[in-house]
Amino acid sequence: IGEFLGEEENLYKYTADESSDSVEIAGKKIKNFNFLTVVENTVKPKFIVNSGIIGLDLRRKNISEKSTFIRQLKQNNLIDNDVFYFEYTDKENGNLIVGEYPHQRNKNLFEDNIAETYAQDFAGEVMWGLNFEDIKYNGTSVDFNVKIGMFSIESGYIVAPSKLRQLYLKTFFAEFIQRGLCREETTEDNGYEGFSCEDSSKVNFKNLQPISFYQRGMNFTFEFTYEELFYLYQGRKYFRICFQSDEIFDTYWFMGKPFFEKYKIYFKTDSKRIGVYKLDAP
Repeated sequence: IGEFLGEEENLYKYTADESSDSVEIAGKKIKNFNFLTVVENTVKPKFIVNSGIIGLDLRRKNISEKSTFIRQLKQNNLIDNDVFYFEYTDKENGNLIVGEYPHQRNKNLFEDNIAETYAQDFAGEVMWGLNFEDIKYNGTSVDFNVKIGMFSIESGYIVAPSKLRQLYLKTFFAEFIQRGLCREETTEDNGYEGFSCEDSSKVNFKNLQPISFYQRGMNFTFEFTYEELFYLYQGRKYFRICFQSDEIFDTYWFMGKPFFEKYKIYFKTDSKRIGVYKLDAP
């Protein structure tokens, strides 16, 4: 039995058995495919950094190398490259692509347009995340305590510190909340706070200020405007940035679905590198 402890040992903990079984993948039978069978999980639901349940995570503390999913695929000659990425087919569905780069499958993407850098070292563990040199709100740099964003495909939102919540509240939402067109949202199960508005022409969504993240290693800026930051559900538009109500996690950034929808991001497990395709042709 292995015990997996993370940076906040009092907040989350996994216990699992090292296991193996015979599997068939892409028509090839593998007699001893290794994996971990979780027997105890005390993770708090709100702490969404625990990605990579099938073995895509980079963290290796107390985790056997032989259970790494992509490495086993490569060792069994099922893939040529240790790369993976997520590809949306529509707003709700998509595929996990393993072993090929996005430009090998999509003629609209170009290898010359790739920007790459190393994954982020965080609290002694290398994780799928990026350190941002500069985070700007409406074109002005904001001094956040932490500028590290962890990728989380499981999250439908960008999860941000409450300091950003105050900026959006002051410059956009407060006016429409007073008019009864928008409201603050709180989810009791995971402790997130956010905003939603009526799908109405009375709400000037175009006035929502953009947010951008500059990554020095890539020399690339990720930017999100009102067009990417609202989604329509049952007659309301929900803001796709939410905020931690728990002070322990208030400085954390988690980069969820909006990042993966707008930007083609890929991950390389052996070299621990993250790549993105610039939006314009080379």
